Amino acid sequence: MAFDGLILKHTIEELRENIIHSKIDKIFQPEEDEIHIQFRNKLRLKFSINASMPYLTLTKQKKINPQSPPNFLILLRKYLTGAVLTHIEQSGMDRIVFFTFFSRNEMGDDIELKLIYELMGKHSNLIMVNHEDIIIDSLKRVPPYMSHVRQILPNLKYFQIENDQLDIQNIPFDLFNESISDKNEKIFKVLYQVFEGFSPSLTKELISRCNIDPNENALNLNVSQKNILYMTLIDLNVEDYYIFLDNDGFYKDFHIKNLKVYNSFTTKSSILELIDDFYNNKDVQLHIKQKSTDLRKLVENRIKRVENKIEGLQKELAESLESEAFKIKGELILSNIYQIQSGMESITVYNYYSENDLLIELDPQKTPQENSQLYYQKYNKMKTAKIYIENQLKVSKDEFDYLQSIMTSIDNTLDNDNLELIKDELISEGYLKKKGFKKSKKIISKPNEYISNTGFIISVGKNNKENDILTFKKSSNSDLWFHTKNIPGSHVVISTQGKEPDNETIVLAAELAAFNSKSKYSSTVPVDFTEIRHVKKPSGAKPGFVNYFHQKTIYVTPNEEKINQHKKEV
Repeated sequence: MAFDGLILKHTIEELRENIIHSKIDKIFQPEEDEIHIQFRNKLRLKFSINASMPYLTLTKQKKINPQSPPNFLILLRKYLTGAVLTHIEQSGMDRIVFFTFFSRNEMGDDIELKLIYELMGKHSNLIMVNHEDIIIDSLKRVPPYMSHVRQILPNLKYFQIENDQLDIQNIPFDLFNESISDKNEKIFKVLYQVFEGFSPSLTKELISRCNIDPNENALNLNVSQKNILYMTLIDLNVEDYYIFLDNDGFYKDFHIKNLKVYNSFTTKSSILELIDDFYNNKDVQLHIKQKSTDLRKLVENRIKRVENKIEGLQKELAESLESEAFKIKGELILSNIYQIQSGMESITVYNYYSENDLLIELDPQKTPQENSQLYYQKYNKMKTAKIYIENQLKVSKDEFDYLQSIMTSIDNTLDNDNLELIKDELISEGYLKKKGFKKSKKIISKPNEYISNTGFIISVGKNNKENDILTFKKSSNSDLWFHTKNIPGSHVVISTQGKEPDNETIVLAAELAAFNSKSKYSSTVPVDFTEIRHVKKPSGAKPGFVNYFHQKTIYVTPNEEKINQHKKEV
């Protein structure tokens, strides 16, 4: 993930706008690798030194704190409660940030303290020093047995790890040219190794924009290419606040530059919102993905089994369609009975249905009437089989659609309770066995609700059972019902209250249906809508399955940021 020096630069600029000269109100340590500082203006600064996801932002997230405060938290509260944040500075384009605070000691004397945030992967840390850069303490202590190069312990002098990288903002083209001209290495590696602030993904993107292959050897670049590359690299302006997604909609990366290596993205309104949303959702997505692994595997296996069954039934159906040929042969034997002699193994007769000759095999041990009856018996048997196969094929296709809807619910859920409801549904439908006799916790689930600009409430079911309740128990006949056309997804309902929804509300409801479907990251998704009175549930149908009539179809491209703006606060 690209929390590089460029991202950090713009993060600090927004932090300055929001919290500089603010006074600290409270300090929390909800996790062993996390510190939250809340200011009097209620904004909360979050430091994470998590080895896999270190980051810095303002957050709206509030976690439960441990009952016994850790030692570093006690120290922070002692020194920084009531302190004023006076400066935030980045070390060049490196991933080190200095937060300077003005405070008073127990004697009432003015003192200056610093929190130094080092964003360095598994070596990330948050260190408190005094005005002489003597370490008071750190979130993660580094004794000699952990590092012979630099120890982070109380009473030691703080010094930065030496960095020989260059800040491209502060060098002319001649020095840029000189710095890369003698490097016998791929140009993308050279750039992110020589200059501060560039991650491999950003470097590859910027090089590609210059019509240069990122894997080209730096020695092969001419002066013109280097000049274009230099001008591109010093353009550090924000293009937008992108969150990049994989094919399943999971967060993969983020940046202020559009990284074309990703096909799907959503955008946010600021760098701080971007970072907070990305890491909060990434954390939830990873947790839910891990928790849903067994359910996902179960459903995927059942889908595969049903697909194989459908394939087998289709082959049997193709064979059963030949039953009419047996009926014709039985009829033609009787029509030509005078030509059949005892002991014949076959006979060629004129088929007046297809107007050509037809070879009919015969059992020499049977009479012509018995041979005719044999073909009629095969016809009746295959006709019965055809009806059975067609019924089984319909049941199997319905099951396939149902399992696809379950998979879509699993893919779209970011809610532990909803995951439990999906699990309960699979138990009630016989796909899972209930473990033990312990009474399960009753989960009250409500559809997600959104409000259009003209005040209409739009409800979205989160799972199949909730879809049924929303459509058939909580909606009126005149309400409008939406669902993606021939695509697994949620039921969406506009509560009309007897009024006719405007076109903007209808489009929003259609976008919600598209976003809460298997095609949530596709464009021009077809969505059907009709009045609830025209939606019927067949007898014995599985949860979520309905038939509907008199529908209209609208094509939409869902936009997550727009959708979230309409979400009703709980």
